[in-house]
Amino acid sequence: QVGPSLLMPSPQMPTGLESRVAAESFLKEVDYTPSQRGARLWPSVCCALAAFIAGSGASSGALWWYYGPLLGQKQADVKMLVDSELSAADEANAYLMHRNAALLERVQELEKAFRDKDNAKSVPVPPREEQHDSDLAKGLRGNNSTESFQNKSVAFRQQLATWERERNELEEQVEDAQDEASKWKSAALKTSKDVDRISSTGKQAEVQVESLQAKLDKANDINAVLTNREHAEQEKLADLHQKMDSMKEEHRQDQRHAAKSKSKGESMEQVKKLKKEVAALKDKRKAKSADSSGFKVSDIWGDVQHDVHPSSSKWAFVTMAHDQAGEQKHLLRALVIARALKRLSAYPLVLLTNASQFSDGTSTKDAFRELNVKVLPLYRLDLDEGGKDSSEKTRVTRWMLQAWGLTDFEKLVWIDTDSVLFRTLDWLFERPGMWAQRNDRLCKDKGASVSSGLILLYPSKSDYNGLLTLARQGTDPDVQSTVRKYFSDIRNQPFNLLSSVEASFGQCLGKATTPYVNPDGSVVPGYWSLPAFVHESGGWGPMTDQYQSVCFSHEISQQKYYVGQSILNMCQYNPVAAHWRSLFCEAATIAGIRRMKEVDEFCSDSCYYFGRGSPCSGRVNATMTYPEYYARTKGMPEPEVDG
Repeated sequence: QVGPSLLMPSPQMPTGLESRVAAESFLKEVDYTPSQRGARLWPSVCCALAAFIAGSGASSGALWWYYGPLLGQKQADVKMLVDSELSAADEANAYLMHRNAALLERVQELEKAFRDKDNAKSVPVPPREEQHDSDLAKGLRGNNSTESFQNKSVAFRQQLATWERERNELEEQVEDAQDEASKWKSAALKTSKDVDRISSTGKQAEVQVESLQAKLDKANDINAVLTNREHAEQEKLADLHQKMDSMKEEHRQDQRHAAKSKSKGESMEQVKKLKKEVAALKDKRKAKSADSSGFKVSDIWGDVQHDVHPSSSKWAFVTMAHDQAGEQKHLLRALVIARALKRLSAYPLVLLTNASQFSDGTSTKDAFRELNVKVLPLYRLDLDEGGKDSSEKTRVTRWMLQAWGLTDFEKLVWIDTDSVLFRTLDWLFERPGMWAQRNDRLCKDKGASVSSGLILLYPSKSDYNGLLTLARQGTDPDVQSTVRKYFSDIRNQPFNLLSSVEASFGQCLGKATTPYVNPDGSVVPGYWSLPAFVHESGGWGPMTDQYQSVCFSHEISQQKYYVGQSILNMCQYNPVAAHWRSLFCEAATIAGIRRMKEVDEFCSDSCYYFGRGSPCSGRVNATMTYPEYYARTKGMPEPEVDG
């Protein structure tokens, strides 16, 4: 840097002896020589230039990712340094010129004053320096000879010549600095072009990386499809082998009973058919195509039909999924019922729905066909003749009465979509009479009310019309009250109610009487009373609130619970929620809708358990802080927090 005195504003010029003092003081302030000034100026400039040029050499695409952000900063620093040094040099030059002119003017005044002294007895005092008159008079009395003054004048002129040489040298340095600045600007321009070229190379690399990532994602998808395909084929092959063994056993039994020759012939035909199916599946596994982009789940399952009970082909389960336009909450819930029944039952599922396709365009019939589901249209019933049925939810739930109109079946078991199965319910078809879940939300295993969550019914046109007539009167608050009233009061055929270990509500888990008893009559410790059918998972708030089946849903936002500083997914604390999620994600994969955004978010472990990943809706804590936990801190679900 240039010395601090060169950057100070010019002071008022002194008079008399004060000028000599000021000159000597100035010489002390600028004590270092021009070469010393250069020594102080150039190191910092050269260091910056060296660092800048070294940075510009990193032209490879790999180094750009590390040095790229530094190049722009170096270029700006070099420009700022050049501008600063040029400005300082200009200020120093201007100051020296001003100082030389002032000193020359003062010397001329002093010479004139001493010439006048020889011609006169008094010396006029310059009016602008009156405060220094006494000091000047003393100086003049101390030098009575003109020769002494002339010697001092010569000394001043020599000093001025020295300052002039220094000024010239400084001007040369300024010119050199300007030349160097031009070189730096040229280097900066070249570096800027290199930066643009490297930036272009970096963008091309980004495109290549994105392309490779897309190919990798596609490869992962193909790998997942092939893995699921192989597992499904193995599962189906095992099922077919089991069926074939069962048919062989029946065939051996038929051989021991000659009177059943007709049945034996049919069994043999079925065995032959199953053998052909097994052989076809084996051929498919051998002839897997390397390109699985057009893979469909139907390629795995083929035309093999579900193992329907031979004597009860007109028995089935039935459920309903109705959603408003742009929604598919209940349709997605039906996937869980379909997957559970395919695993646990010998009977098919009938789905009544108003949806023809999922949000990604997948056909509803095609998707559910892979899960052994028959899709039928759900019709809108006008049951509001009395004008009392104003609730949209109540109107829609009463459309379940259409199940009594499915007279192609002898027996149907109605299942609500907000439920899950843990054991088979096929035994319910064998029971005489009508059966239903007990409407026992207080978990007392008492009461005679019927819940529409699970009902064994007998389709009948007369019963269907009778139920519609009663529903149109609008005297019952809900559909289950209409069903109970019709069969108990009008038909005099009340429902039998299932026990709480057979069917129960989610909030009542752990309260049913267990069948697991020790030899001494005591109950086996632990949780041994999980119902075969769980209706609603339970949840935050009143029992009629929207959160009462929060864990039997794919909507993570309603499952997130804000308590103190923690955000918990409360369904991770519910033992039945993990089972429901597993069935949902398996069904979505089989149906071919696994890549839908809401399905992908819910089925991604990183999203569900940690809140990490692009499709996720925010972080999730694995546990809460001890002070908040032991203080029983109150919290609320995310929709309530967002307002």
